[in-house]
Amino acid sequence: MPLIISERPVTKWEPVPPEGASHFCISIDSSYLSIAYDLSDGDRLKGKILTFKERSEEFNELRGRDIEFILLNILNSDYLFISKKDWEELREYGLVRLGYYISVKIEKAIRKDGTKVPLYTKRDG
Repeated sequence: MPLIISERPVTKWEPVPPEGASHFCISIDSSYLSIAYDLSDGDRLKGKILTFKERSEEFNELRGRDIEFILLNILNSDYLFISKKDWEELREYGLVRLGYYISVKIEKAIRKDGTKVPLYTKRDG
């Protein structure tokens, strides 16, 4: 079972985001990704959207859509930046300001050298 990240607020990053990333990200404790799998800044995370919503409005047409994040670790937090390519579609749903929440399942990481790292492969799904 991949890593499930539930109901995280999408925040806007004001400094310059990592290369290939939008200014929008979610954050989780680094023990789940960068520490557990020895991931580094700039590694990519591939997954699927489980839910994407603003307040009570849920965008069901995005359920199951592939999504890519770019990792940035700061202290004990991993910031998962929505890739520019994926943000361009989410922008059309209004993701240009705060107030959105996303749930995703992260299936694998791709290191900068191209090595694919499956995540949590022994967990039942």
